[in-house]
Amino acid sequence: MPDRSAAADSRPEEGAEAAAAHYLPHLRQIASIVNSGGDLETVLERVVLGVCGKRPWVRSGIMAVDRASGYSELVVRHAPAPEKEAPYPDRWSLARSPSLRVAETRRPLIIEDAQASDEFADYRDDALARGYRTVVILPLGSRDARGREMVLAVHAAERCRVSPAEIDFLTTAAHLAGIAIDKARLFEEERRLNGRLHRAVAINSRLMERVLGGASLAQIVELAETALGEPLVVFDLIDGAVHGPRSPLPAVASDKDWAAALEGEAGRSLAGLLADRPPDGGDELRRLDLPLGAATLPLRVLVEPLELGGETVGGLLVFPRKGSLDDLDRLIAQEAKFALSAQMLRRHAELRREALDRAVLFERLIDGSWQSRAQLVERARRLDIDLARPLLLAAAEPPPAAAKAG
Repeated sequence: MPDRSAAADSRPEEGAEAAAAHYLPHLRQIASIVNSGGDLETVLERVVLGVCGKRPWVRSGIMAVDRASGYSELVVRHAPAPEKEAPYPDRWSLARSPSLRVAETRRPLIIEDAQASDEFADYRDDALARGYRTVVILPLGSRDARGREMVLAVHAAERCRVSPAEIDFLTTAAHLAGIAIDKARLFEEERRLNGRLHRAVAINSRLMERVLGGASLAQIVELAETALGEPLVVFDLIDGAVHGPRSPLPAVASDKDWAAALEGEAGRSLAGLLADRPPDGGDELRRLDLPLGAATLPLRVLVEPLELGGETVGGLLVFPRKGSLDDLDRLIAQEAKFALSAQMLRRHAELRREALDRAVLFERLIDGSWQSRAQLVERARRLDIDLARPLLLAAAEPPPAAAKAG
């Protein structure tokens, strides 16, 4: 129930035309904020300024109801210039603040004399310090970037009767302000998403440029980790190597400890995940408790095997610090997987070409089909074979296949 004083001062009732003349310019100003755009901070500042300007409301503020911390926190405030630099508090306990009640009931609350209110002690102290009397607190019906409910408070310098028309105006203004805030927040979220998407496309291009340019796997992994913004591990089963530049839980294991663990039992446990995929083959995060010395790392990990011709030749493991990945994170992970698969394919092709070149070299050595000794020696050198040193060539023939039982 509104905190109304029986001795509240009264203000003459205004006629319909006078009320319209008084309120419509303010509503037009608030409505223009909805269409004006801008970042969230700018919109909040315009909202608190737009509600004020004419009697009786000379001050206003927007508070966020932070249930986690137990406080109502000031987001933005409009006040007369002389008090802007004063060291007034910017957070109040929810237990003694009307903000929580307004957020829960979604109804306006009127404190006709905040300086004499025993119900809201923090408001009384603030009203005495800053010199205001009547207060109206309204739900905005919107949340800030941290997901906290917000309320709008307007202050009058003197005690005044808040008429139904005044409440209608303030409620409409709060509703329009909430629309403007939601619009600004959605715009910022879309801008951040577009920025991440453009960055993902650029990173993917850079990854493929590095792969095609002959960069090492360690360089590709470093760039992929930068693109994802999350710790990752890449297994290279072709060369028998593992790359994990950053610890997924630095408070428990340093980067150095993590790198050492990947060369031991922890690395073997993680490599085992590549073969142990979920039955549906999905990309859901896996939960595991990874032993690391005397500690245990509780991890969530996205497992993406790297395959060539149906054979697993490596794997990408992503450890999201938030414990989850959004759709764009998963898209970036898939792009990183594609680049790493291309890197594995390039390495596989290199090894096959090297094996073929060695086979041709030894074939010519054995059958004597070479024409220039100098060219043969140089070709062997490129294959890391020194023909100037004594060599022993051993040939082995596999045993014949066992006869089928019949």
